[in-house]
Amino acid sequence: MIFLVELHLMQSQSNMKKAEISIYLALTLGIVLSLVLTLVEGARQSAIKMQIECVTDMGLHSVFAEYHRELLSQYDLFFIDTSYGREFPSLANTEQHLNSFMEYNFNPAMLLFTFQVKDWLSIYTQNLSFSEYSIATDEKGNVVKRQILQYMRDKYLINDFIQANENKRLVTDNHLHETNISSEKQRLRDQINAEMSERNIRENEDNTDNTVEIPSDQVNQVKGMSLIPYIITSQEKVSRKLINPTEYVSGRELLIGTGIPKIHQEDFNAQDEIFIGEYLIEKCGYYLKEKEKMNAVLKYQLEYILAGKGNDYDNLSLIANRLLLMREASNMMYLWSNSAKSAEAETAAAMISAIALIPEAEPAIKQLILLTWATAESICDLKVLYKGGKVPIMKSDQTWQLSFLQFCLGVTSSDQNQRNSTGQGYLDYLRILLLMQSPEEKMMRFFDVMEMDIRNTEDNENFQLDGCLDSLTMEAIFKSHYGYQYSIKRFYSYE
Repeated sequence: MIFLVELHLMQSQSNMKKAEISIYLALTLGIVLSLVLTLVEGARQSAIKMQIECVTDMGLHSVFAEYHRELLSQYDLFFIDTSYGREFPSLANTEQHLNSFMEYNFNPAMLLFTFQVKDWLSIYTQNLSFSEYSIATDEKGNVVKRQILQYMRDKYLINDFIQANENKRLVTDNHLHETNISSEKQRLRDQINAEMSERNIRENEDNTDNTVEIPSDQVNQVKGMSLIPYIITSQEKVSRKLINPTEYVSGRELLIGTGIPKIHQEDFNAQDEIFIGEYLIEKCGYYLKEKEKMNAVLKYQLEYILAGKGNDYDNLSLIANRLLLMREASNMMYLWSNSAKSAEAETAAAMISAIALIPEAEPAIKQLILLTWATAESICDLKVLYKGGKVPIMKSDQTWQLSFLQFCLGVTSSDQNQRNSTGQGYLDYLRILLLMQSPEEKMMRFFDVMEMDIRNTEDNENFQLDGCLDSLTMEAIFKSHYGYQYSIKRFYSYE
């Protein structure tokens, strides 16, 4: 009996110990579960943050991967066309593309599985906008200029083009680009005619015809009309393609962005303009070398950039006139410095003034002969240039073409300079004109050329350069169905 009681007490104590262990586990399990759930929720928050950052970066990478293929192919430039082949460009299109990329990466399982999949992060975009963005045409073309300079600096050294700057300095130092001898010719002509009239009055002669014939004076009449028929013999080869400039960048109202971001801002200098000029020569066509791609709207694109007229013929003619003025000034400087040729003109002037009985007009007649001679030589120079020959900026005895006899006989062509291996060709003179042109005007007209040619390619009929993005700053707010909200800001651009 006593044994049974002791055994029962021992079993009761054992049951009490088992009960104590179960309560302890129950108490500790709550703490452990709280810790586990806290860790899980912390992991969820970290995963949400990480996924937002990764998805944002992937989305922006995808948007910037949609660069315009024709801009890259023809001009080696990276830009996002916000029209995406539609009629009008819009930032809303790019925002929509970015949002769709991010939504796909937030919920890739929805597209991979047909059955319901539990999303432990459940993130969605509440708001997305571009607070800053640079458009290609912003700041008078400096956005494009930045990319051009990066391309040219990576490809060339400035020493490759230093001669172009030296040629430009030679022109500007001697004021060849701003000297117009036409007004001086007219002044001398008026002076000679006035002295002829006075002589007729003194001699009581008929005053109806008071003109004095100057050797090869017909060359002065050429300047009053198009030079092209006089300097280019094969007229059927001259392009007469037309455009409407108001349809392109320089002639219409443009969309405006926020400009170049601070990280990319820089001061452009004279050396940069040399690079810009060489880039235009590399990418554009001109007389003697039209653009290789058959989709070029204008054949003489460099001439359009310099002249800005709506057809090839007028642009070519205007550039020829500018080159004629430059050549006249240079040739006149040579004639004034050459005593032998000045003496020939003086002898002719003495004979003409003696025949006309106006010896007091001899100095004016001499100067008019020299100026006309310079014009005849200049027309001869242009014929050489437009045949692909070379004409030095400053003439010498060896490079002068027309003798005084040839000038008097009205000769305006010579093959002497085509045998010269030194001097500047037609493209070199275009380089000089590009370096002297206003940077803003140069870029705007180049944008016209870009739009012309890209619109002439498949699926790009409505292309607008002022609808192309170079950089953007994105601000977005993301939410999770688990109650979390995060904001993020990212800047992306083409380097």
